[in-house]
Amino acid sequence: MDATSPVGALLLCRTVPDAVRPVAHLLREPLLLAPAGQGWSVLVPEGEPWLGGRRARSGEGERAEPVDRVLGGWATALAVGSTWPVLALWWDGDRAGYTLASGFRRPVGYVWLADGTPAGEDEAMRTFAERLGLDPVLDVQSLEALTRPDPDTDAR
Repeated sequence: MDATSPVGALLLCRTVPDAVRPVAHLLREPLLLAPAGQGWSVLVPEGEPWLGGRRARSGEGERAEPVDRVLGGWATALAVGSTWPVLALWWDGDRAGYTLASGFRRPVGYVWLADGTPAGEDEAMRTFAERLGLDPVLDVQSLEALTRPDPDTDAR
């Protein structure tokens, strides 16, 4: 992933970097770790661009994995090995979205097409708010606005 790539990804962890560091090593991937506000940390993949997805490790001839699948797997792996939720944010040339992983619960996610069209389930936003401990009225109202089409917005 680089600044010119249409593909990107980051992981937000709801804890301090010192708590993330030992768990992040389990991914065996080069990641940059930094604070991301009070009580949050960010992990950013470093190194090669994600053009065409992430190459499978077992062989050169295998298909690359798309960024949403890779990041969803990383978020789940981090969350299962910890007590804090992990939010994977990703984008590529066709879509953008998130996956929230929290403990052993089924991950929840949402996707927007490149033109900004929501392509997820409304219930995902409510589950997202609940798992992060957000306000069930005010925050959910703001999140639900993201599930409605907006012709002035795109996923880039």
